[in-house]
Amino acid sequence: MPSSSSRDWPSLLSSCRDARQRSSALTFEEIRDEFAVHYAAIVNVLQDYTKSLRIDEENAEQREDGVVEEDGDARTKTKELILSVRNALRFGISCMSLANPAGDESSCSSSVRSRIQEEAVIGYNLHKALAQTLSCRAMDSKSRVLASRLLSNLVAANKVTSEAVARDIALSPTDSYKTRQLLNTMALADTIAPSSHQSLDNYIELNWVDMISAAARSGNDGRDALAAIVATLFNIMHATQERLGENGSVKIKAGGLPKLIASDETLMCAFMRHILPADTIKPCGTSSATDSGRDRTGTTISTVDDATEWISLLLTTISTFGHFPAMYEAVGVSGVSTVEDSSSDRIAAIITPEQIVLLHCIASSLDDWAGDTSAGAAACPLGGALGQQTIISSCKFLAQQVKVLKHSISDHTEAYEGEKDCRISAYLSILEMLATVLSSDDSNEARNHAFCRIYLGKETSLVSDTVVELGVLVDKLSVSNRGVKARELVIDSNDQRLAVVLVRLIGNICYKCVSNQDLVRETPVPFSDSIPAPVSDDGSVIFRSGLHVLLSCTSFSYGCFTLREWALVAIRNVLDDNKQNQEVVAQLEAQKTVDTPELNKLGVKTVIDEQGKVRVEPRS
Repeated sequence: MPSSSSRDWPSLLSSCRDARQRSSALTFEEIRDEFAVHYAAIVNVLQDYTKSLRIDEENAEQREDGVVEEDGDARTKTKELILSVRNALRFGISCMSLANPAGDESSCSSSVRSRIQEEAVIGYNLHKALAQTLSCRAMDSKSRVLASRLLSNLVAANKVTSEAVARDIALSPTDSYKTRQLLNTMALADTIAPSSHQSLDNYIELNWVDMISAAARSGNDGRDALAAIVATLFNIMHATQERLGENGSVKIKAGGLPKLIASDETLMCAFMRHILPADTIKPCGTSSATDSGRDRTGTTISTVDDATEWISLLLTTISTFGHFPAMYEAVGVSGVSTVEDSSSDRIAAIITPEQIVLLHCIASSLDDWAGDTSAGAAACPLGGALGQQTIISSCKFLAQQVKVLKHSISDHTEAYEGEKDCRISAYLSILEMLATVLSSDDSNEARNHAFCRIYLGKETSLVSDTVVELGVLVDKLSVSNRGVKARELVIDSNDQRLAVVLVRLIGNICYKCVSNQDLVRETPVPFSDSIPAPVSDDGSVIFRSGLHVLLSCTSFSYGCFTLREWALVAIRNVLDDNKQNQEVVAQLEAQKTVDTPELNKLGVKTVIDEQGKVRVEPRS
């Protein structure tokens, strides 16, 4: 058999394509003897390429230091090797399609395809050779895309090969390997480089983080490869996920690879940092021509690509299994608890940019889920795949983060602007996620979310904290717009967003939940220092509840139209089938009037008559 370097890959590729056009399907034995036998040659050429890339990386560092000069003959040999690698990879990809001639998707062809995959992985360790090469940063872009696609084909819909690849390729590098890589970058390679007889298997630790990082650092050309690498990991996760039959139905078992991925700090951070193309990320405070997703000609540009979609899908799927808390903590600051410590008066919340990215990703998935009312809609991204208790656990975790973040935002200790912005962004995003997940009224999941509303109302302080926070905001808006005409109300974008999400959350958590409706009515909301509390005739301070605050939100309609609309929905949900709340609203009457400069200029004033009605009278 000829060596890998002299193998006529174009001819083999042509023969493979011709075989696909045969009228009768090839048997596995025919494919194995005629085509799969060349997998060993693909492995060899990939290993030669990997060694060449490692040598090039070392020589590149030495050339920068002026130690060696670039060799023209070496460049020519490298180009020939790259062409051979590309053709070998194209042949390998084509072999995967031999089991499906003319688009045949029968169970027989699927069985043959699975055996081809297993021959490549179990018989020849092709996945290891691919992973070694994909971990090299100097790999050319076309070969990287082809190699990543072949790796993805090896595990597609195949539990056997998926388990083998998951076993042989670690999620992230070990500490000792990280140290070795660090020493390499410090030009200490001579102390740790492999000897001539040392194999690449002993020198390179195969892991997904290195493959992802190498692809991401290849620029936009590496985004297609990154998409295929993440798709491979997603396919492995899907194929190896255990499913338990229960009363004739299918139930996904918790744990497994999704749990491992969610808790792997290095891998999760890699996902967050590379979810968007680098050229779409702008420094804070810049005003470039790409603002609002448009280029200099005004044409709309997309900030997402296939890699973004695959990473988002992977993260959403893991969150669907109930692992959002683990993901959130994995991309946070190591050693800093995200759960409130009641024994401490001061609660610190350090929010990382990676946590912000994760929140936006899952929040976007929640929006898509809430808007999908079709019969085959996906499960709730916050633990919906595992049922009621997992959804409740995820929402409880979010409620804890709301409390922690609120304390941190209110804490007046020193913090740089970026840290403050991250805390506020995380606080608003989590409130919006809770408001969205509690909005479900789908018949299949209504029971789960009804229990979630009851649990959050009884076991957390989310309802009372939310109405008090809304009261503080209403007072702030009232003071800042004092003396301003209704049509001239001004509410900045941050306050609008906060007001809307607080009202949404109150309305959704009270939907068909009497206990939470009562809690809104019973929660006292104190007046802020800037607003004197109204008193009754006997001198006592008039009680203000969350219900009163919610009703007050409708007065800001000119400053934020959506706030008024959400307030009406929330009021309806709070009053629905609750006679006590309805009676409170029916008994409401004006307590005092406000004298404004505009009324003074007109020479009139407002008064309240004995029936509680407001009248306008001329000033005396």
